[in-house]
Amino acid sequence: MALNVEYQWIDSHTGLPVDNVTAVEIGIQIDGVSVAVTDDIRTRTTRETISVSGYRLASWMVDNRWRLRYETDHDTIVWHEVQRERADSQERAWRRMEAMLGFDPDAAEPDQVDSLNLCCVLPLSF
Repeated sequence: MALNVEYQWIDSHTGLPVDNVTAVEIGIQIDGVSVAVTDDIRTRTTRETISVSGYRLASWMVDNRWRLRYETDHDTIVWHEVQRERADSQERAWRRMEAMLGFDPDAAEPDQVDSLNLCCVLPLSF
């Protein structure tokens, strides 16, 4: 497995001091597949980096070190399914609306998701 991490420190003045001084734009790839894809709703773009607090990211990595290190083949299959869904703008929009309704993936009925789409006039793709 090949891990590639690219980063650039950024200015931030919106959070706690520890978050501001560790603000970073980071891209992470595993075997050439980006695992930090971001849908920027404001600019209606998708980018392969995320803006985060380096301190909070490091804390999350420590908290999840066991899973990150010893992920099973089943989890890898699930991860590839998540990547496939994220690559499809219609699927991403559907999952977002399911979450807004408080449902787990595949738990919402289509008419419930459609009613949210009509109610809020959300586009299904960007």
